[in-house]
Amino acid sequence: KDRIKLQTTVLSVGRSGVRKGESTARTTPFRLLLRGPNNVESTDFADVIFDCTGTYSRPNWLGDGGVPALGELASRQFIPYWLEDVRGAKKSQYLGKSILVIGHGASAAGTIGDLSSLAEENASTWITWLTGHNRGVPITRLPNDPLRERDRQASRANGLATRGEGNIDHVADVHVDEVHCAGADKGYRVVGRIGKTQHTWEAEKLIANIGYKPDTAMTAELNVTEPTGAWQTAEPGYYVFGSKSFGRNGQFLLRDGYEQLRQAFESLTKKAAA
Repeated sequence: KDRIKLQTTVLSVGRSGVRKGESTARTTPFRLLLRGPNNVESTDFADVIFDCTGTYSRPNWLGDGGVPALGELASRQFIPYWLEDVRGAKKSQYLGKSILVIGHGASAAGTIGDLSSLAEENASTWITWLTGHNRGVPITRLPNDPLRERDRQASRANGLATRGEGNIDHVADVHVDEVHCAGADKGYRVVGRIGKTQHTWEAEKLIANIGYKPDTAMTAELNVTEPTGAWQTAEPGYYVFGSKSFGRNGQFLLRDGYEQLRQAFESLTKKAAA
């Protein structure tokens, strides 16, 4: 318990006395730059690092090709890219409003289901749902999905979109080019293309459920590439676990993380014994 440092962010990790590309040995301790309470910076050292930072802090960009849309950099502070508690703490912010939802994954499915419940309470609540593909239905369901609630949400969202229920207008195959917001509570304007035709959507609220990706900036001085499913890295002693280890693959489950940690501790125990 006394080894836990709360309110502390790891800003950067490198090897003490070694820059990337200068040595292949990579045996010196890791050097960490930290930012603690009151924004006070400090350094610390470690022999082994378990990177469990996840992906939730780094949402994808709305723009076509994963590049920021025009105006998105300036508007980013006003765009909720995460799961909004639209039926709870933030209900008053969305009830009776016109809302744009962008995305075609599990997060978007949950948001659409929750917003449709608001529309049942207040008919002035209207949702326009933009998805970036044209597959017949917005959400691709997994065959024999073992997670019943995820499949239920996907099925419900698809039904709402295809039947036009719940005050939901679904628009498929949209490639976003521009996103503009003049400030908090001042509305949003999104410009995109369907094929070669440009369209503009305006709404009071916007929710961008477009997924997340790992932040690799803090390991720029290490031999750590963007993860693709393995917890081991090319940097000795640096391991990545959890959703971050899956990279851009959103199919991570907690049971996967537990198995990763079991394998890691088994490996470290064998090395220590040797």
